[in-house]
Amino acid sequence: MPYQRTIRYTSPLLAWHEIELTEPAPQWSGAYRPETARLVLPGSCWLQAEQAGERFVCDALSPLWLTPERPYRLRQPFAGQRSVVLIVGARADLPPAASRAVARRPRLGAAALWRLAQCRAALDARPDRLAFEEAALSLLPGDGPDDGQGVAPPPTHRAVERARELLAAEPAADRSLHDIARAVASSPFHLARCFRRATGLGLHAYRTRLRMALALQRLADGERQLVQLALELGYASHSHFSAAFRACFGFAPSHARERLGPRARRLARAPLRTIPTAP
Repeated sequence: MPYQRTIRYTSPLLAWHEIELTEPAPQWSGAYRPETARLVLPGSCWLQAEQAGERFVCDALSPLWLTPERPYRLRQPFAGQRSVVLIVGARADLPPAASRAVARRPRLGAAALWRLAQCRAALDARPDRLAFEEAALSLLPGDGPDDGQGVAPPPTHRAVERARELLAAEPAADRSLHDIARAVASSPFHLARCFRRATGLGLHAYRTRLRMALALQRLADGERQLVQLALELGYASHSHFSAAFRACFGFAPSHARERLGPRARRLARAPLRTIPTAP
């Protein structure tokens, strides 16, 4: 697959790569087997993965956890799709719970989304290695109580996966439950029940969480105009956006903007290495 890969951090413990798809790759890739464990965290749109014959959607809330025990394939239909790949070094000595997560799919809640945004922002300056590595490793699946990570999902439901594709591709779109159910060829009641069972969230809550993940990414990229950001995320006003953001993270978007800082302006000072390669 045609990628542009930026290596932001590397150590014997872990590496942080940021990947952007330069051309759409709508066909399934060949099978890969990673040398070490890694977590693929989509930052925009979605990608589809296949493991052990099961196909499922990965988006900003549902990353892809890969280990050497199980090969995988990818399908990425959107040019410009961006992901963070957190590669675990051989010295990480993962706990048994993380190794068992090969058959599971992690989910990121609000706290993990905020830690991810803070890690990205920290890389734009010279990060404290201890603090950065500790925060980055906390994103890996395990058996802790945070954010439902490492939870074994029910079997993949095709209507649910198609609904997740719609929401992740256009989180700002104003779609009703009827609209989504009709698009995925399901009844509204059946879709709502299956979606909550599969993801732990209702469709509205899932769309809101996707919007919040995108908001964090935009703020980390240097977005300063909160009113414009609110409108582009699908909110009728800044106050509605601010209320949703505060309900999710516990603080206002303006606080996140100052904490994450203007990422785009600091990027030129960060030591980067960019190479075209595959994930």
